[in-house]
Amino acid sequence: MKKKKIGVGKELKGIVTAASIFPVTAILVLIAFSSLASASAVGRTYDGVGGVLTYEGELPRDANREPRSIPVYVGEDIRFKNLAGDYVDVIVSGAYEGDADKRSGCMDYPVNANKSWDSSGMKTGYFFKVFEKARPEIGCWFSLEKQSFSLKLEKDKVQEKEKESFDLSLKTNNKKQGVMELTIEDKDGYSIMNDHAQDIYKVLVHYTGREFDSDPVDAEGISVYGIVHDADGMLVFNTSQLNMNAGKYSIILKDHATEVKEDVAIAIEKIYLEVACDEAVLKGNDIVIIIESSFYEEKVEVTVGKFYNKSLTLDEEGRKKVKIPTEDIDYGRYKITVEAHGIWDTGYVTIKKCETSIEVPGVAIVGDIVHIDGASEYGDFAIFVIDDVFEGEATITDDDFKWYWDTSGELDGGREIKVFILCEHVPFTIGDNVSEDWQRKEGVDASASLFLFPPMLSMTVPKHIADSDDVVINGIATGTDHVYISIINYKGEVISPASENASVVTAARTPVEDGEWTEIIGELDIGDYAVIALCEGRDGRTNVIEKGKWVIGGENKTLDERVLILTDGSAGSDDLFMLFNFTIEPAYVCFNPIENVRIGEPFAITGKTNRESGTEIGIWATEGSTILSAVITMVEWQNADHGVFTATIDTMGAVPGIYTLKADDGEGNTDTATVEIVAPPLPAPEVSISTERNEYSPGDVINTTVRLSNPTYEAQNMLFKLYFVIPTHNNWTVIEQKKW
Repeated sequence: MKKKKIGVGKELKGIVTAASIFPVTAILVLIAFSSLASASAVGRTYDGVGGVLTYEGELPRDANREPRSIPVYVGEDIRFKNLAGDYVDVIVSGAYEGDADKRSGCMDYPVNANKSWDSSGMKTGYFFKVFEKARPEIGCWFSLEKQSFSLKLEKDKVQEKEKESFDLSLKTNNKKQGVMELTIEDKDGYSIMNDHAQDIYKVLVHYTGREFDSDPVDAEGISVYGIVHDADGMLVFNTSQLNMNAGKYSIILKDHATEVKEDVAIAIEKIYLEVACDEAVLKGNDIVIIIESSFYEEKVEVTVGKFYNKSLTLDEEGRKKVKIPTEDIDYGRYKITVEAHGIWDTGYVTIKKCETSIEVPGVAIVGDIVHIDGASEYGDFAIFVIDDVFEGEATITDDDFKWYWDTSGELDGGREIKVFILCEHVPFTIGDNVSEDWQRKEGVDASASLFLFPPMLSMTVPKHIADSDDVVINGIATGTDHVYISIINYKGEVISPASENASVVTAARTPVEDGEWTEIIGELDIGDYAVIALCEGRDGRTNVIEKGKWVIGGENKTLDERVLILTDGSAGSDDLFMLFNFTIEPAYVCFNPIENVRIGEPFAITGKTNRESGTEIGIWATEGSTILSAVITMVEWQNADHGVFTATIDTMGAVPGIYTLKADDGEGNTDTATVEIVAPPLPAPEVSISTERNEYSPGDVINTTVRLSNPTYEAQNMLFKLYFVIPTHNNWTVIEQKKW
């Protein structure tokens, strides 16, 4: 709050008349009826700082015997006089209970004649007595109370327009009379001014009970422009005469004597009228118009195109929500106009057909579950028609829907997926044909294309497998979640799935996960084998498996006979069938031919083996002129014929000679090879020549630097020639020639 020092004498100047009338009137009344008073307390007056308390007669023994209660409010400055009008030296004593029982801190306070007693800090809710110093038996009792009051605004917000005003009243007040300091602050805590440049800071206004009975005055006693009191005892604030632009303000009232303070908030609002509406509304949904304004509980005219025009009443906040059905409104763009008190705002709304979208993968495999996501701004059900056949429906929730299409048994090729958005179920069952008339009537809301590829099956197995390794068969399968695997040995025995009776071999499923499958058989005996991989076609059936058993022939069938039974059973069907042959053989490790290598060059080693992928092969030199670093490498299968291993040995620091290398798989399968490591060729002799400058004049000395390098350790001849040349004439002349 912006502070300003005000002298008490000056600040009361403008309300002296009103403040003086009341005490005089009170005294005249008391004088006229003094013969009827039996108590010693006569009465009191009120002014800007407190007032005068008048007493007469003998001081009662306690406050309970004082028939007339005179209140004094903490913070007031009170002077005392007797009924004769004399101001004498008195003593104020207290605090007491009503029966004159002293309270804690009870003290006597001497007050000189015509001086004030300051009640600030005294205990409230108790009684004090005043008596003449010279005649202690003369005096009276009075109570000390705390002032309380509350304020009321007739409205807590007003519009910023010409002659707009608001009223403030005292809702409650327990003090009979007094003077209030009035301040108006903006939201930043600064006092405002009026149009006459008067600062609305601690201006003074007189009150009686719950009514303001004077116009506010400033420190000079001049009436404050823009604020008056009315016949109902309220203060009237004219915002057009006060610097109260749009914003929030605090109105603060403080009793000048007791310094009790209260405040209320008032909002000054700009005049406005705003309309909001979605730019587009789907036909069938309501147009929702939101109106916000500074016109409270007043009429507003709302017009939409040529189909809606109504007068509505805004609520106490100046707002209104309008809903208009669109079922019978044509598609198009319409203007919205709202008008109140000569102010208007406009907007536009478009009535449109609902938008529907679907997300469909471009390709799928027959047997896949195709996941379709969609969104629609309207409707309850999404109806799916594929190649004119009803395939299913999905419920629309929060404008989204999901549908899963099981393509098992479907034909491969391109498919057209149509989506129809409806508010009710369709009279079809899955698999029914949907007529073109029905489709044309309902209208396709979204469509997409999908290409179904036929299922695929692949199998990978090495042609040669070491007898010490597990047989691992894997592959890829699409459009199915399982495959069937069967292995038959060279004797015609069914090795997997294991069965004691060849006539009853269970068809075990190998799961397919993310399009891949793996079957680990374990170690098998040395010999030739056939492995069959199978999965059913689109119809989910196969002739080579019946009631969960392989149709693979009875006992005493050869390998070729069982393979023929299986291939004939799959012939003519859409089964996916694969047959591979492989051999179990003794494990081996074998070096590939090794070429000689020079010292310092990388020594690359390769070999082949039938050990399984990931087997570690150790390679080191068992004999040689020096020790070579050992390496460990791993087997990789790059084709079905055999695995390979590769390694590189560092030859830096090696000495020339013949070395024997060994490869070992750690299980007794080894191979050896020899290699010659030779010295690198010696570098050739080098010579360079340079002069200190590029140009010389006749008579200059040419200093020539010759650098020789001969790493061969053999004597070399050197010829030195110095030429003189004229380039433009291509003339060359030997100046000097020496031989070393």
